[in-house]
Amino acid sequence: MSSGVNRCLCPRCRAFLQTVPYRGVELDHCPHCGGTWLDAGEAARAIGVSAEPAIWLSSRLDGLEQLSGLACPRDRTELIEHLVSFAGRGVEVDVCPACAGLWLDAGECLTLRDLVHEGGQHPEMGLAPKPTAMSYLFQLFTALPLEVWHPLGRRPLVTTFLLALNALAFVPIIAGEVSDPGTSRVAVQALGLVPVELWRGAAPLALVTHLFLHFNWVHLLGNLWFLRVFGDNVEDALEQGRFLLLYLAAGLAGALAHVTIYPSSEIPLGGASGAVAGLMGAYVALFPRAKVYTVIFFMRFRLPALTYLGLWFLLQLLSMLARTPANGGGIAWDVHVVGFLTGLAFGHVYRARPLSFPVP
Repeated sequence: MSSGVNRCLCPRCRAFLQTVPYRGVELDHCPHCGGTWLDAGEAARAIGVSAEPAIWLSSRLDGLEQLSGLACPRDRTELIEHLVSFAGRGVEVDVCPACAGLWLDAGECLTLRDLVHEGGQHPEMGLAPKPTAMSYLFQLFTALPLEVWHPLGRRPLVTTFLLALNALAFVPIIAGEVSDPGTSRVAVQALGLVPVELWRGAAPLALVTHLFLHFNWVHLLGNLWFLRVFGDNVEDALEQGRFLLLYLAAGLAGALAHVTIYPSSEIPLGGASGAVAGLMGAYVALFPRAKVYTVIFFMRFRLPALTYLGLWFLLQLLSMLARTPANGGGIAWDVHVVGFLTGLAFGHVYRARPLSFPVP
């Protein structure tokens, strides 16, 4: 990690700040007190949209305001100290009224992000959009989750690409079913992962091609929905390269577990379920305080993602353990379980940490 001294002074200790690259943003960091200066718009890219002053200044999370006695590193304007608090927790941060820059003392960055994110999902804060009657009906008939509030700092380009790729890969399958079912079966056999064939050393590319092969509409649409709901925020946190690596690693881990458990199976395995389960596991590790809407017995609830996805994982695990190990047909519960655990581990390793940089 390279850094360079600039001509801006630290508001706390008056030392020269260093320009340090972090998540694609050049931040101004003090090597002595550990504080960091973020110009307007940099907080969203470096920490998350929840840390942007424009977000929490417009909510009821922002309380006490007073002059801080600190000078803006850019224009020497006196910073305004804001107390951002929710549910008995709070953090004091400093904002420049002239340039909208943000000063964070050491250790404040994740506290600020988590407070605003958690508070923004509370009905009284007014940040989370109110659920509609149409979304209730959708959830009632599909049992699919909806995020409460989780803004993005970047456009989810890889998530969008994967959504399109999975949808396009299904076109030959549905076209074959309409025109010639035999053609569809040939495609499934050629692109799907057949455990017994893999053990014979045949069709190793199926380890990748099977991740984009879905056998029916329900299978496809379910995976696309969970990819859309959880994938964009995971991509935002991990950045594109790591996100794609996680997607492929979770899918491959689930597939390898399946072919190990059912080495003699001749039934093709297909679908993005293992990869998407990996994103769900990473979501739990990265955003344990995030909430989702779910409808249970005609009532809509706001559940922590940790609870919702934890129950989902428990259901997959129990289904896997209760399954008779015959030929590997039906729903591949083992793929879901291993993919989820892979994502959970990946997200734990790469979860956001406080802004800290080595002193040269």
